[in-house]
Amino acid sequence: IPLPGRTLRSDLLADGAKIYSDTSFRTKKIPGLLQGQVGTGVGIFISLPSNGGEINVQVQASAPPTSTPLQAEALALNFAAYLASQLNIAQPTFLTDCLVLAGAAALGNVSTSETPWSIRKSLASFFKTTYQLQPKVFHISREINGFSSWLQMYFAVSTGP
Repeated sequence: IPLPGRTLRSDLLADGAKIYSDTSFRTKKIPGLLQGQVGTGVGIFISLPSNGGEINVQVQASAPPTSTPLQAEALALNFAAYLASQLNIAQPTFLTDCLVLAGAAALGNVSTSETPWSIRKSLASFFKTTYQLQPKVFHISREINGFSSWLQMYFAVSTGP
């Protein structure tokens, strides 16, 4: 297994609870949006081992538009952390298909020069929410993040204006 913040070649290498997060940046397919408006689609998938099987929880949400895809991904990770905290999931492994975010989250410190300014507030909230959970964060490729495909279909991703 690589160090946290690096690319995990297969999500099967992670033990315990796995929490996937993804976004659809600047989507128009959010219920309640007026024509011409955009928002951020957020998807969280939680896989919890349970007595030889697993319990899966899938959450879809929306948020106001963000300025960049990186900010949208950080917002999704922060929401995933909130859910993990509310469900009291110990030692979760957070999986994101955003390598920059995974690397910054694994550092555990928003003040490092490697942490982009645009996501420091979201990361600070992530750290505060998960400090007792002992989380790990890894990057996974979009190809093995099956949740990304579901989220894209649900929110019909639009990356243009």
